[in-house]
Amino acid sequence: TTLFRSVDTYMPTSDGGTRVIHLMMLHQTGFYLFQSLQMQGWIIGSEDSRWWTRFTSPEKKNYFDNPIWRMDEDIQAMIDFFPKTKRDFFHPFIVVDDACELRDIKLSSDVQVINQASFETTLKTMLDDAETVLSKGNLAQLSRVLAVMQNGAGLEQRLLDLKRSMKEESERKRIL
Repeated sequence: TTLFRSVDTYMPTSDGGTRVIHLMMLHQTGFYLFQSLQMQGWIIGSEDSRWWTRFTSPEKKNYFDNPIWRMDEDIQAMIDFFPKTKRDFFHPFIVVDDACELRDIKLSSDVQVINQASFETTLKTMLDDAETVLSKGNLAQLSRVLAVMQNGAGLEQRLLDLKRSMKEESERKRIL
């Protein structure tokens, strides 16, 4: 069951900053994080390399930051904020425009680097095959917290208010 879809979730970081996670989905099988690359030409890159290369012709190339590293930073920010989560709960996707060919992408982790054309099938397969890691109660709580985090303005106060109300609910349930 998918309980939450988010565009631009503002995740507080341990250094007092905020990290924006642009697109995510919460499901009983975990957190699905998505990053979109709108490019043409072809791409080569390795999960371990600082830079990836995009060619628009055999003579013309551009370097860009490894998108997997950004995704890893997003996941780490979420693990830091939700300390009871594990890395296994996260399913990262780098989705590349169909006008771009993935030529030589070397991966050593579970990140999916795919073209848009295969995105829907790949995601559906993962949702069907992945193990359930979040209970209905966990999903409901995480959804409430993430919903509060969709707007960066006044985030700290909204999170404190949510924490207080969740604590009060917990106390009421304990008394009953």
